[in-house]
Amino acid sequence: MATVKDFGNSIRPTWCPGCGDYGIWNALKRAFAASGYEPDEIMMVTGIGCGSKMNDYMHISGLHTLHGRTLAVATGLKLANPGMKVVCVHGDGDGYGEGGNHFLHTVRRNIGLVDIIENNHVYGLTRGQYSPTSRPGFRTRTSPSGAIDAPMNPVALAIAEG
Repeated sequence: MATVKDFGNSIRPTWCPGCGDYGIWNALKRAFAASGYEPDEIMMVTGIGCGSKMNDYMHISGLHTLHGRTLAVATGLKLANPGMKVVCVHGDGDGYGEGGNHFLHTVRRNIGLVDIIENNHVYGLTRGQYSPTSRPGFRTRTSPSGAIDAPMNPVALAIAEG
C-alpha cells in the first residue's frame, strides 16, 4: 500500500510563502495514501493558476489543460478509463469563469471525478481580475472601483444541477 511519501517527488514547489496550496498539496498526498490508491491509479488534471502546478509536485500522472477546459478534459479521461481516479485542481477563474459551462455539465453528469476548485475570488496569476465569486465592491488592480457583479454561488448551482 502506498504511503504519503510515495506520492511526493523531488521537485520543490514554487508557491509563495504562506500560500494555501501547500496545505492542499499535503492534504491530497495524505488523502491518496489513506484511500489506498497507488500513484499510477491517479490522474490529476489541472488548468491555469497557481494551484494548477499541483501535479508537478506529486508522483502521479498529470495533465495541464487550457484555461477553463479542466473539467472537459477530465470528463473525457474518466469516460475512457472509468477505473482511474481522476482529480481536478484549478482556480475559481478557471472553474467558474472560463470553464463555467463545463462545471454545469460535469455536475449534471456526476461521473465520479473529484473537482477541487481553489476559490480566492481573484484571477491570481494575472494579478488582479475579480472572479465570478467575488463580492460586489471587491477591489483589484483591474477593478479599482470594485466588482459590480453579484457573485455566483457554486454550491447552490451544483445542487440545482442535480
